[in-house]
Amino acid sequence: LENPEIPLETYIQYFQSQDEDLLPIVLELVESVFKKGNRNIIIPLIEVDSNKINKGFKLYHNIFDNKEKTLITWIESEYDWKSIISIDYLLNSNQKNTLDKANWSEVSNDIFSKNIFNQNQLFALQKYIQPKKLLKEEKEMYSNLEKTIFLKSVALFKNIPGNVLSKIAQIASEVRLETNQNLFKKDELGNSMFVIISGAITVHQNNKILAQLEKGSFLGEMSLLDHKPRSADATSKSETILLEISQEGFYELLIKNPEIMKQIMKELTHRIREMNIRLQNSPK
Repeated sequence: LENPEIPLETYIQYFQSQDEDLLPIVLELVESVFKKGNRNIIIPLIEVDSNKINKGFKLYHNIFDNKEKTLITWIESEYDWKSIISIDYLLNSNQKNTLDKANWSEVSNDIFSKNIFNQNQLFALQKYIQPKKLLKEEKEMYSNLEKTIFLKSVALFKNIPGNVLSKIAQIASEVRLETNQNLFKKDELGNSMFVIISGAITVHQNNKILAQLEKGSFLGEMSLLDHKPRSADATSKSETILLEISQEGFYELLIKNPEIMKQIMKELTHRIREMNIRLQNSPK
């Protein structure tokens, strides 16, 4: 500004108040501070009775005459701010059909990790956001967003609200195993559970295979709940990545969100029923 003494905060408060009686003061600021070209853009946005669309066509001759085309072009823009504004508008106005028409390979994944979109929006977008493939470098890790989206796909957490899942993702750490590497052993003290992101885990006891678990499965939850030693061995069947959810922090989430405990009990009951069926069908 040419005059740094202008009390911008005061004018911003006038503008945000949406008090029409204060509008002339804001217009006066625009007229006195901004250059003509900028004034022509800003004033129609501020004035209540201005036809913003007609003014837009006059100012931007190459603008699309079709609203949907404009929004799709903005989604695919190289400028993140354009993508964010268009996606946010389409989500808030429930225009999911337009989102389907965009080329999402043109959209930067970075915009989804900047805490701009809320969790409900991120879940609505997860069909378009492709979580990164297996990361080749050990030092690279999944973002909280990617962990949250993955947890939502796991049966244990599918009914848990997004804001709670985000907190679980924050306390979850990655564990990477090579083929035939031990995750934990029978009688070993444990204070965490695991969710398989990729690969497979064999649960076994005394050379007898109890379960073969793959992507989306979870294990180790009994020790997390009852503080007792592991009841079996767990070994990777192939290169495997898991999320480890430790006791510390998880208990607090359980207390505040009983739905998590309900889901765990439901899954445990399902496992017990399956085990009973296997026992009944096994040769005597």
